[in-house]
Amino acid sequence: ILLQMWNDKETDVDLLGHDKIAQTVIEIIGDNNLRPLTIGVYGDWGVGKSSILSLLQAKVKAEKGAEASNSHCIMFNGWLFQGYEDAKTALMEVVVSELALLQPKNKKVQKLAKSLLKRVSWLKVAKLTASTLLTGITGLPVGGIIGEAVTKAKKMTETGEGDSPIKDEEIEDTVTSQIHEFRREFKTLIINSKVDHVIVLVDDLDRCLPKSVIEILEAIRLFLFVEGTTFVISARSRPWAPRRI
Repeated sequence: ILLQMWNDKETDVDLLGHDKIAQTVIEIIGDNNLRPLTIGVYGDWGVGKSSILSLLQAKVKAEKGAEASNSHCIMFNGWLFQGYEDAKTALMEVVVSELALLQPKNKKVQKLAKSLLKRVSWLKVAKLTASTLLTGITGLPVGGIIGEAVTKAKKMTETGEGDSPIKDEEIEDTVTSQIHEFRREFKTLIINSKVDHVIVLVDDLDRCLPKSVIEILEAIRLFLFVEGTTFVISARSRPWAPRRI
Protein backbone atom coordinates (compact mmCIF):
# COMPACT_ATOMS: atom_id res chain seq x y z
CA ILE A 1 0.00 0.00 0.00
CA LEU A 2 1.45 3.34 -1.05
CA LEU A 3 0.42 6.37 1.00
CA GLN A 4 1.30 9.90 -0.06
CA MET A 5 0.63 13.01 2.03
CA TRP A 6 1.28 16.70 1.42
CA ASN A 7 1.22 19.65 3.78
CA ASP A 8 -1.88 21.59 2.69
CA LYS A 9 -0.47 24.97 3.68
CA GLU A 10 0.47 27.97 1.60
CA THR A 11 4.01 29.34 1.60
CA ASP A 12 5.70 32.65 0.87
CA VAL A 13 8.89 30.82 -0.17
CA ASP A 14 8.82 30.25 -3.94
CA LEU A 15 10.09 26.80 -4.93
CA LEU A 16 7.92 26.24 -8.00
CA GLY A 17 8.31 29.45 -9.98
CA HIS A 18 5.03 31.01 -8.76
CA ASP A 19 6.82 34.32 -8.23
CA LYS A 20 6.42 35.13 -11.93
CA ILE A 21 2.64 34.76 -11.66
CA ALA A 22 2.53 36.90 -8.53
CA GLN A 23 4.65 39.54 -10.26
CA THR A 24 2.32 39.54 -13.27
CA VAL A 25 -0.65 40.18 -10.96
CA ILE A 26 1.28 43.01 -9.28
CA GLU A 27 1.90 44.65 -12.65
CA ILE A 28 -1.77 44.35 -13.64
CA ILE A 29 -3.13 45.83 -10.41
CA GLY A 30 -0.55 48.59 -10.63
CA ASP A 31 -2.43 50.10 -13.58
CA ASN A 32 -4.68 52.80 -12.11
CA ASN A 33 -6.80 52.87 -15.26
CA LEU A 34 -8.05 49.33 -14.62
CA ARG A 35 -9.48 49.97 -11.15
CA PRO A 36 -11.78 48.84 -9.72
CA LEU A 37 -10.58 45.44 -10.84
CA THR A 38 -11.21 41.75 -10.20
CA ILE A 39 -8.61 39.11 -11.09
CA GLY A 40 -9.17 35.35 -11.00
CA VAL A 41 -6.38 32.87 -10.20
CA TYR A 42 -7.54 29.46 -11.42
CA GLY A 43 -6.05 25.99 -11.09
CA ASP A 44 -6.64 22.52 -9.68
CA TRP A 45 -6.13 21.62 -6.05
CA GLY A 46 -2.51 21.53 -4.96
CA VAL A 47 -1.03 23.62 -7.78
CA GLY A 48 -0.18 26.51 -5.44
CA LYS A 49 -2.98 29.08 -5.74
CA SER A 50 -2.82 29.93 -2.03
CA SER A 51 0.96 30.21 -2.22
CA ILE A 52 0.62 32.69 -5.10
CA LEU A 53 -1.69 34.84 -2.95
CA SER A 54 0.79 34.59 -0.06
CA LEU A 55 3.64 35.71 -2.35
CA LEU A 56 1.44 38.52 -3.65
CA GLN A 57 0.68 39.68 -0.12
CA ALA A 58 4.40 39.66 0.73
CA LYS A 59 5.22 41.70 -2.39
CA VAL A 60 2.58 44.34 -1.60
CA LYS A 61 3.86 44.59 1.98
CA ALA A 62 7.47 44.91 0.78
CA GLU A 63 6.57 47.65 -1.71
CA LYS A 64 4.68 49.56 0.98
CA GLY A 65 7.63 49.21 3.38
CA ALA A 66 9.98 50.53 0.71
CA GLU A 67 7.52 53.36 -0.04
CA ALA A 68 7.30 52.13 -3.63
CA SER A 69 3.52 52.04 -3.34
CA ASN A 70 0.78 52.93 -0.87
CA SER A 71 -1.36 49.82 -1.18
CA HIS A 72 -2.90 47.81 1.63
CA CYS A 73 -3.48 44.07 1.27
CA ILE A 74 -6.28 42.19 3.08
CA MET A 75 -6.51 38.40 3.10
CA PHE A 76 -9.95 36.76 3.36
CA ASN A 77 -10.32 32.99 3.52
CA GLY A 78 -13.85 32.12 2.43
CA TRP A 79 -13.59 28.57 3.76
CA LEU A 80 -13.04 29.78 7.34
CA PHE A 81 -16.46 31.46 7.18
CA GLN A 82 -18.19 28.46 5.56
CA GLY A 83 -20.33 27.88 8.65
CA TYR A 84 -20.87 31.59 9.24
CA GLU A 85 -24.47 32.82 9.13
CA ASP A 86 -23.79 35.11 6.19
CA ALA A 87 -20.50 34.93 4.27
CA LYS A 88 -21.41 38.15 2.47
CA THR A 89 -21.47 40.25 5.63
CA ALA A 90 -18.39 38.40 6.98
CA LEU A 91 -16.31 39.68 4.06
CA MET A 92 -17.69 43.21 4.49
CA GLU A 93 -16.91 43.20 8.22
CA VAL A 94 -13.34 41.96 7.68
CA VAL A 95 -12.53 44.61 5.04
CA VAL A 96 -14.06 47.50 7.00
CA SER A 97 -12.43 46.44 10.28
CA GLU A 98 -8.96 46.11 8.74
CA LEU A 99 -9.19 49.55 7.14
CA ALA A 100 -10.27 51.03 10.48
CA LEU A 101 -7.14 49.57 12.12
CA LEU A 102 -4.93 51.61 9.78
CA GLN A 103 -5.96 54.86 11.50
CA PRO A 104 -6.97 53.89 15.07
CA LYS A 105 -6.73 57.49 16.37
CA ASN A 106 -8.49 59.12 13.43
CA LYS A 107 -11.98 59.98 14.69
CA LYS A 108 -13.42 60.38 11.20
CA VAL A 109 -12.15 56.95 10.13
CA GLN A 110 -13.50 55.31 13.28
CA LYS A 111 -16.87 57.04 12.86
CA LEU A 112 -17.12 55.88 9.25
CA ALA A 113 -16.15 52.33 10.21
CA LYS A 114 -18.76 52.28 12.96
CA SER A 115 -21.43 53.52 10.56
CA LEU A 116 -20.46 50.92 7.95
CA LEU A 117 -20.51 48.07 10.47
CA LYS A 118 -23.92 49.28 11.62
CA ARG A 119 -25.18 49.06 8.04
CA VAL A 120 -23.72 45.56 7.80
CA SER A 121 -25.70 44.63 10.92
CA TRP A 122 -28.86 46.06 9.32
CA LEU A 123 -28.27 44.00 6.19
CA LYS A 124 -27.52 40.92 8.28
CA VAL A 125 -30.87 41.27 10.03
CA ALA A 126 -32.60 41.73 6.69
CA LYS A 127 -30.97 38.51 5.44
CA LEU A 128 -30.76 39.78 1.91
CA THR A 129 -31.71 37.27 -0.74
CA ALA A 130 -31.22 37.57 -4.48
CA SER A 131 -34.65 39.23 -4.73
CA THR A 132 -33.76 41.80 -2.12
CA LEU A 133 -30.48 42.57 -3.85
CA LEU A 134 -32.42 43.05 -7.06
CA THR A 135 -34.50 45.61 -5.20
CA GLY A 136 -31.28 47.43 -4.32
CA ILE A 137 -30.36 47.64 -7.99
CA THR A 138 -33.73 48.44 -9.55
CA GLY A 139 -35.39 50.31 -6.70
CA LEU A 140 -38.50 48.14 -7.12
CA PRO A 141 -39.92 47.03 -3.74
CA VAL A 142 -40.20 43.39 -2.76
CA GLY A 143 -42.87 43.79 -0.09
CA GLY A 144 -42.82 40.39 1.57
CA ILE A 145 -39.06 40.21 2.07
CA ILE A 146 -38.61 43.80 3.21
CA GLY A 147 -41.69 43.64 5.42
CA GLU A 148 -40.46 40.51 7.17
CA ALA A 149 -37.00 42.01 7.66
CA VAL A 150 -38.44 45.25 9.10
CA THR A 151 -40.73 43.33 11.48
CA LYS A 152 -37.84 41.22 12.74
CA ALA A 153 -35.54 44.21 13.10
CA LYS A 154 -38.18 46.17 15.08
CA LYS A 155 -38.69 43.19 17.38
CA MET A 156 -34.95 42.98 18.00
CA THR A 157 -34.84 46.70 18.74
CA GLU A 158 -37.78 46.59 21.16
CA THR A 159 -36.54 43.55 23.06
CA GLY A 160 -32.92 44.68 23.07
CA GLU A 161 -31.76 41.55 21.26
CA GLY A 162 -28.81 41.58 18.90
CA ASP A 163 -25.37 43.12 19.15
CA SER A 164 -26.27 46.42 17.54
CA PRO A 165 -29.69 48.03 18.24
CA ILE A 166 -31.26 49.59 15.15
CA LYS A 167 -33.35 52.74 15.31
CA ASP A 168 -36.81 52.88 13.76
CA GLU A 169 -35.83 55.45 11.15
CA GLU A 170 -32.95 53.21 10.06
CA ILE A 171 -35.21 50.20 9.87
CA GLU A 172 -37.62 52.09 7.64
CA ASP A 173 -34.78 52.95 5.29
CA THR A 174 -34.98 51.12 2.00
CA VAL A 175 -32.47 48.46 1.08
CA THR A 176 -31.66 50.63 -1.92
CA SER A 177 -30.45 53.52 0.21
CA GLN A 178 -28.54 51.17 2.51
CA ILE A 179 -26.58 49.80 -0.44
CA HIS A 180 -25.87 53.22 -1.94
CA GLU A 181 -24.89 54.71 1.42
CA PHE A 182 -22.61 51.77 2.19
CA ARG A 183 -20.78 52.22 -1.10
CA ARG A 184 -20.48 55.98 -0.57
CA GLU A 185 -19.17 55.63 3.00
CA PHE A 186 -16.85 52.77 2.03
CA LYS A 187 -15.27 54.89 -0.69
CA THR A 188 -14.82 57.74 1.82
CA LEU A 189 -13.29 55.29 4.33
CA ILE A 190 -10.66 54.24 1.79
CA ILE A 191 -9.74 57.87 1.12
CA ASN A 192 -9.48 58.72 4.83
CA SER A 193 -7.51 55.57 5.61
CA LYS A 194 -4.64 57.21 3.72
CA VAL A 195 -4.08 54.33 1.33
CA ASP A 196 -4.20 54.69 -2.44
CA HIS A 197 -5.22 51.14 -3.18
CA VAL A 198 -6.98 48.35 -1.27
CA ILE A 199 -6.20 44.82 -2.48
CA VAL A 200 -8.43 42.05 -1.14
CA LEU A 201 -7.20 38.48 -1.63
CA VAL A 202 -10.05 35.95 -1.49
CA ASP A 203 -8.70 32.45 -0.97
CA ASP A 204 -10.25 28.95 -0.88
CA LEU A 205 -13.44 30.06 -2.59
CA ASP A 206 -13.62 26.68 -4.33
CA ARG A 207 -13.88 24.89 -0.98
CA CYS A 208 -17.09 26.74 -0.11
CA LEU A 209 -20.59 25.58 -0.88
CA PRO A 210 -22.28 27.38 -3.80
CA LYS A 211 -24.44 29.48 -1.45
CA SER A 212 -21.39 30.96 0.31
CA VAL A 213 -19.61 31.54 -3.01
CA ILE A 214 -22.60 33.51 -4.32
CA GLU A 215 -22.79 35.58 -1.12
CA ILE A 216 -19.10 36.50 -1.30
CA LEU A 217 -19.34 37.46 -4.98
CA GLU A 218 -22.48 39.52 -4.21
CA ALA A 219 -20.60 41.43 -1.52
CA ILE A 220 -17.74 42.17 -3.91
CA ARG A 221 -19.97 43.30 -6.77
CA LEU A 222 -22.64 45.27 -4.93
CA PHE A 223 -20.90 46.70 -1.88
CA LEU A 224 -17.11 46.68 -2.09
CA PHE A 225 -16.43 47.16 -5.81
CA VAL A 226 -15.57 50.87 -5.74
CA GLU A 227 -12.73 53.07 -6.98
CA GLY A 228 -9.37 52.19 -5.47
CA THR A 229 -10.14 48.50 -4.93
CA THR A 230 -8.82 45.30 -6.48
CA PHE A 231 -10.02 41.76 -5.71
CA VAL A 232 -7.88 38.72 -6.45
CA ILE A 233 -9.96 35.55 -6.23
CA SER A 234 -8.44 32.09 -5.96
CA ALA A 235 -10.60 29.19 -7.16
CA ARG A 236 -10.49 25.90 -9.00
CA SER A 237 -11.00 25.97 -12.73
CA ARG A 238 -13.74 23.38 -12.15
CA PRO A 239 -15.18 24.28 -8.72
CA TRP A 240 -17.26 21.83 -6.69
CA ALA A 241 -16.03 18.85 -8.71
CA PRO A 242 -15.15 15.75 -6.59
CA ARG A 243 -11.60 15.86 -5.28
CA ARG A 244 -9.32 12.98 -6.24
CA ILE A 245 -7.94 10.93 -3.38
